[in-house]
Amino acid sequence: MTGYASTAPEPRQTLADCPTKGGLLALHSLPGMPSLPAVGILIAVFLINTVRNFHFPYGNTPAILAVARKPRGISPEMYRYDAYDQRIVDDRVAQFRDQTARYLAGQLSEDEFRPLRLQNGLYVQRYAPMLRIAVPYGMLASRQLRRIADIARRYDRGYAHVSTRQNFQLNWPAVADVPEILAELATVEMHAIQTSGNCIRNTTTDQFAGVIAGEIEDPRPTCELIRQWSTFHPEFSFLPRKFKIAVNAQPEFDRAATQLHDIGVYIVRNEAGEVGYRIMVGGGLGRTPIIGSVIREFLPRQDLIAYLDAVLRVYNLHGRRDNKYKARIKILVKALTPEVFAEQVAAEFKHLQGGPLTVPDSEFRRL
Repeated sequence: MTGYASTAPEPRQTLADCPTKGGLLALHSLPGMPSLPAVGILIAVFLINTVRNFHFPYGNTPAILAVARKPRGISPEMYRYDAYDQRIVDDRVAQFRDQTARYLAGQLSEDEFRPLRLQNGLYVQRYAPMLRIAVPYGMLASRQLRRIADIARRYDRGYAHVSTRQNFQLNWPAVADVPEILAELATVEMHAIQTSGNCIRNTTTDQFAGVIAGEIEDPRPTCELIRQWSTFHPEFSFLPRKFKIAVNAQPEFDRAATQLHDIGVYIVRNEAGEVGYRIMVGGGLGRTPIIGSVIREFLPRQDLIAYLDAVLRVYNLHGRRDNKYKARIKILVKALTPEVFAEQVAAEFKHLQGGPLTVPDSEFRRL
């Protein structure tokens, strides 16, 4: 998917322009609410209580969130679908609607339907289906949150689960209703693509990205670049195991737990003052918690996608597929050693550097 930038973005009040009380940002002072990082759960809970479509088991939450303020004029803009993006999502909805109808009619078996539903974020768990809705790098507009609230009220039990990786989950939808849910999400530029299965999942970042002081650079354009590269990537749709990437731009804090991801992308400056990336691989939690290893201290900004592609190629080729408990990249990095893994990535990167995956500065400006 490409082209998330709108030619005529709607005017928005910036967080820096909003009234504050004692250094705290009063969320109720935001008329209409601009885009916001969804995983800032206090924000989400406040909005949910405000629109009165959700309820959370933790009771009411104060409508105040402390943030470090940036200079005036810094705005947490979102990326908007263009006609190409919308057509892709609409086509996927129509495709899954047909697949679901065939499954319910007995024309597709459970085994045949499983990879199709997983590609659309639908799990069938012990007691009920679960639909995971993507919120790319935690950016959510109020109209999107209200649509999720409305869907949860009509198709679920009136509430949703905010996941740790900046997504929403509906835990009680009927399988027959999921295509219609996806169609309604598509009307507000949302989907459930690549929220499950052995593919590149939602890219995450700091919940205060774009509005927190001390960032080397706003990490959201980098996240959007990764999202566009990874969505429907034909080579990486069936990896040995699920794959998660996080981006951090704050040198003093790592609220995104970047070092615990399959790939951790840190925005840094070199001695010449150039912005680039430090790359970590092989982090993870689960059964075998591991902190990732640095395999590239400084990567020029234009080479990010080519280098990530090289990492994924090495993992896709050598990652284990015989045992899902040993299939994550952290196991491969440990088995090869970070030094050997880095050498293999460097060898693959030589074939990609300077090629079509090179990202020009104009693309970063567009994002």
